[in-house]
Amino acid sequence: MVRQGIDLAGGDGVAVVTIARMYGSSWGLPNPGLMPTKREMAVQRDQVDATLRLINAAGVECWGQVVTTRNAARSIAHVAAARGAGHVLVVCPAAPRWRRIIEGDIVRAIQRRVGAGVVVEGVEAALPAALASR
Repeated sequence: MVRQGIDLAGGDGVAVVTIARMYGSSWGLPNPGLMPTKREMAVQRDQVDATLRLINAAGVECWGQVVTTRNAARSIAHVAAARGAGHVLVVCPAAPRWRRIIEGDIVRAIQRRVGAGVVVEGVEAALPAALASR
């Protein structure tokens, strides 16, 4: 995924964004129990830092951020617009069919929000063996 992002950038900068999911709100205000924990945020920051080190090692300018949001597609589209991205790669974890039906298609949701000038591609991650049999 990192190599594909560097190749698509063509010497331009690469932005790395990861989503720390917020699961809802209470009366329109964020509820601390629904926010990501400190441990979850640390894992997200570690993932961004590791990816940025790989991109820097390849000699490409890079930038990273962890976004806490309820709507991942909207946040990714905002970041893509702010950075002037021409291409967006999205890691789409393989999931059982029932989960894809409930959660929707993140790639299509991002493409709808960024418009026709930006190409959005989903790169599927492997499904854990425990879920593959379901």
